[in-house]
Amino acid sequence: MTISSSEVTTSATLEQFRVEFNNLVSDVKGLESGAASFSNIEIKEDGGLTFEGATNDNFETLITVTDPTADRTITFPDATGTVLMTGTTIDGANTSLSFGDSSSSADARLQFGASQDMQLYHDGSNSFIDNNVGALRIATATSGIAVTIGHTTSEVTIGDNLNITGTLSLGGTAITKTAAQINLSASTGLATAMAVAL
Repeated sequence: MTISSSEVTTSATLEQFRVEFNNLVSDVKGLESGAASFSNIEIKEDGGLTFEGATNDNFETLITVTDPTADRTITFPDATGTVLMTGTTIDGANTSLSFGDSSSSADARLQFGASQDMQLYHDGSNSFIDNNVGALRIATATSGIAVTIGHTTSEVTIGDNLNITGTLSLGGTAITKTAAQINLSASTGLATAMAVAL
């Protein structure tokens, strides 16, 4: 911390010592009362800022830093709010997390898992939920939860196998055919269509 008083050398007079001492007392009193103003405060090795809070007791808040390996800058935004810490929950009211377009796996993505196993992002053209480990489970924690995919005018594409363990309904009407019956109908229909085409 920089104090405005000058260094008193061994050759200084008592009067010079008195002047510098008074300057030092004024600076320290300013710190105690919160009235002092500094353009820069330097905290030496392993130091920190300690805040007592509203109650003078045995509990304080210490602000310190991990030993820097290069010059670092932490900038607080021009806004009013609460700083989010690890181990705490952010209040989602009136809060937004904004991400730009993602051009690689290292930028503008929400990442979950020890090895970024699941990622949510937008690449400027499309939106993605990338699941790299295990199954992507949607609404499986509670029985009976409804899941809606797409708008009423959306076209839904399934890239590979579709496995249905319950009832398949089309337009609200349940399909009661077995897989063998559906496969037979599909094969018959394909054969008929090919015969007509030929």
